[in-house]
Amino acid sequence: MVGTDIPSPVELSEIPFLIAQFLAYSGVVVITYGGVMALYHTILRGLTKGRKITFTRIRGEFARKIIFGLDFLIASDIVLTIRAPTIDEVIRLGGIVLIRTVLTFVLSKETADLREEEREAGLISADTPAEHHLHGGP
Repeated sequence: MVGTDIPSPVELSEIPFLIAQFLAYSGVVVITYGGVMALYHTILRGLTKGRKITFTRIRGEFARKIIFGLDFLIASDIVLTIRAPTIDEVIRLGGIVLIRTVLTFVLSKETADLREEEREAGLISADTPAEHHLHGGP
């Protein structure tokens, strides 16, 4: 019959894939948001010739968004291992998680180094929390 095709409900086996997709897209959104905000603040700094927004702070905030986005991407990869993966898939996943973990570590270290540079330059106080945003507050 025409017009009587009822869409089937989501198969139980598809749920982990859907969750993994959601997490992956969330990671991309977070990283994209960080990039857009970094570009916005870079342009704003150039237009206002302001010293309040430093490139160090812009880079630090962008790095934090990348790290957060990578956390979502790693979670997506982990969720995909719920089904019975082949040894090749496990090795591939291990490689991806290792690369993303190393990248997260490097970015975290760079972010900490950037914050230390800001402290030494007197741009932020020693008690300024790591979550200090570009607009000057929490």
